[in-house]
Amino acid sequence: MRKKILSLWFVLLSHPAFSEGDISGFTKLHSLTYRFHASDDIYRDIYQINRLTYSNDFFSDMFFEASCELTFVKLNHSYNFDIDRPYRIGDPKHIAWKNDPSDIFLLQNPDRFSLTWNFARAAVTVGRQQIAFGSGRTVNPTDIFTPLRYSVIDTEVRQGVDAIRFRQQLGDMGQSDFGLILGKDADEKESGVYLLTRLILGDFEVQPVVAGFKQAVLVGLDMTTTGLGASIWSESALVKPSGEEPYLRSVIGAERQIHQSAVMFAEYHYNGPGKRRSEVKQKFAFEEGGVFLSGRHYIDIGSSLQLSSLYQLTGSIKHNMEDHSYFLSGILEWNAMEDIYLNAGLFYGAGKSETEFGQEAKTLFARARYYF
Repeated sequence: MRKKILSLWFVLLSHPAFSEGDISGFTKLHSLTYRFHASDDIYRDIYQINRLTYSNDFFSDMFFEASCELTFVKLNHSYNFDIDRPYRIGDPKHIAWKNDPSDIFLLQNPDRFSLTWNFARAAVTVGRQQIAFGSGRTVNPTDIFTPLRYSVIDTEVRQGVDAIRFRQQLGDMGQSDFGLILGKDADEKESGVYLLTRLILGDFEVQPVVAGFKQAVLVGLDMTTTGLGASIWSESALVKPSGEEPYLRSVIGAERQIHQSAVMFAEYHYNGPGKRRSEVKQKFAFEEGGVFLSGRHYIDIGSSLQLSSLYQLTGSIKHNMEDHSYFLSGILEWNAMEDIYLNAGLFYGAGKSETEFGQEAKTLFARARYYF
């Protein structure tokens, strides 16, 4: 299967119709230094991520996109990169090459390969593509196909999934979005399906969603509106895994410009599975459901400050309201030149050693990004 996918890439991209199109991408250099609470060991990671994207409007109603990533990694510790990416029919091995001591790796990721047909009021996309849901700032309960952990440094690009997606316009502003997402070898137990509808009801944008994934059923609702000069959102999902108890996850929050150059948000998150993590009956949420937090009640507060036209400072605090631990993050960004950005930041877990964020690694990182 993996060889067939790679062969399809080369055959299609060598066709004369692909000689015209747009090429874009980026290269990123990440350097991380971190230490865990219960250890004196210092871990150092260096990632050099290279992404190339090709896109082409063959006709007025057809769009093609393909992206591939090659990542060089240098570690001073052991790590298992040889894992399957979910919701993909097949993939080449994650590790394309590694040296003998296994501290230098070359990782590969054919992340996009899709064709979209556009009609008068509808669109069909087939292939590897991005599918993500939710309006929450720190957690998205309805985003069960490509969820992001709260401590991820690079959130710019979501991992592609293999899907057949149909979108139909409803009225002037509404939309119906149906997708069939295929897992390993198109196995039903590894695949998913969803139906999301976007409606405009007065001042509210309402998006109910139902989904089936990994032998579980999700029913969710995402709503956004404005009030008192702020953007307001609410997102909830009820999940019923096969053979386990259902669980509820919700967020509600608001974001407001508090100064000409400053924006602030606050968000409350209820994490239903957190109270039952140690129970055998509630394993699905943490193994397959995209749940990364072990508590039930959280408050998140964050802000973004534009220091000048070239400098931006962002920061946030995540508070576990039960064990009173905190996860702090801060990032300074400098737009050094056109299409070149430099970042320095930290992640810091604070709390007693037995608390959730007290066990989190203390991380310092630097990033350099170039876009073309």
